[in-house]
Amino acid sequence: MSDAGEYDKDIETLEKIFRNMRLARRLEKVECMDSNDFRKYIHGLIDTPKNPDALQRGDAVLCIRASGYFSTAMSSLFTDCIKLGASVQLLTQISGRKEAMRLYAIDLNELKKAGAQIKTNNNMHARMLLVDYGGWPIYPKFGVLVLGSFDFNKEGLGGSRHDFGIKTSNLILVNSASKFFERIWNSSESEIFEIEKYG
Repeated sequence: MSDAGEYDKDIETLEKIFRNMRLARRLEKVECMDSNDFRKYIHGLIDTPKNPDALQRGDAVLCIRASGYFSTAMSSLFTDCIKLGASVQLLTQISGRKEAMRLYAIDLNELKKAGAQIKTNNNMHARMLLVDYGGWPIYPKFGVLVLGSFDFNKEGLGGSRHDFGIKTSNLILVNSASKFFERIWNSSESEIFEIEKYG
């Protein structure tokens, strides 16, 4: 191999090392989030699928899993991510006053039309968001966990409430939350949200 070829190979190796170092720092980060931070993160997610460089940066969303209350405010995010091959799993409660549940059933039906898989479990009280990212071969897959009092509806995204939580890419925390979500998901029911039921 020529000196130029060896040089190119060394540069490529160094670039891989630096990318992995940046990723390692990214994976260990834990930060607090208030309502404004949560809104910025969600809006950033909504914009990511529209960015053609996302895959090259390792920002392509592979899977979204979330629990809490949802509204059609999230539809554009789910639709864009699903078009690019991501899966979306939502866990929610559906209990309370009939009128409120009827309106919520309308939102859930819209989210199902957008391609989200939805299950209900009225014992699920945790609010969490798990986002799996990846952009092989440039970046390996990694995940982000958001855990706190945040809901994914107009109240949670509209800034009228004081919510708080954490966002982390720590692999141990992400994997632990992922196993918890999967366990509850597997024991929950898929439901057809018949609006008439709540009329």
